[in-house]
Amino acid sequence: MKIFQKSILFLFALLSANFAYSQTIVYANTVLAVSNEYATSDASCSNGWAACRILGAPDAYPACGDNANAWAYPCSQQREWIEVGFSTQLYVDTVRIYETYTSGAIDTVYLRNAQTGFWNTVYASPSTVGLTSCNVKNIFMATTSYKVDAVRMALNIYTGYCFPEIDAVALIGSSGSATGLNENSTTNTAIFPNPTTGNITVNTDGIGTSTIYIYDVLGQVAFSKTISQQTANFSLNLPSGVYFSVIIKNGKQKTEKIVIQ
Repeated sequence: MKIFQKSILFLFALLSANFAYSQTIVYANTVLAVSNEYATSDASCSNGWAACRILGAPDAYPACGDNANAWAYPCSQQREWIEVGFSTQLYVDTVRIYETYTSGAIDTVYLRNAQTGFWNTVYASPSTVGLTSCNVKNIFMATTSYKVDAVRMALNIYTGYCFPEIDAVALIGSSGSATGLNENSTTNTAIFPNPTTGNITVNTDGIGTSTIYIYDVLGQVAFSKTISQQTANFSLNLPSGVYFSVIIKNGKQKTEKIVIQ
């Protein structure tokens, strides 16, 4: 009984560590490049709707509507884009964008690998421009295998809807290991696809019995199963959100975050 309790406490400590690292939030602190801005950015960022107004924590949101504290561009009827940098680099699991006016113009988001400088697409979806209310756009993903130092956003053209405004951009993730605390992890276990719509395949790497647990962010067991074969398929039937999987086999374990869309 004591061994079981110790194992459970260790699992919850591990899950807590993973959840904690996923909640580090940093805001953009520099504009790397921009296609257009309603007013020119100056050294003190005193001009309303300049590109530099996108920097830092939200100072227009939760107010909705036209606000000089957000970045906007002239009604040019062409695709626009902005690249923002972060002095604190993270392994990222969420990009959060605060849209405060004419929301929905963003159709593509890229993250830049801090080591290689390559841009990786993490979001691509048709625009839904026309919302005049505020929108906090969360882009969830499996934690990147690389540290991120910049975000690029591209915005679509919609005749009749000018001046989309964006107040702030945040990265959420970990400044430490991309995989969290897995010192005693199994070597080649895997759960895929990730993100998933709910149907997953578990590969437990070899002969033997394994146990898989899926925890929600409150530490409650949302799913568990004992697996005797190397590969097994499951339908989780869980609400969309972030979960943690723990696979235990031969006294070792592997913990990772799972995103259900």
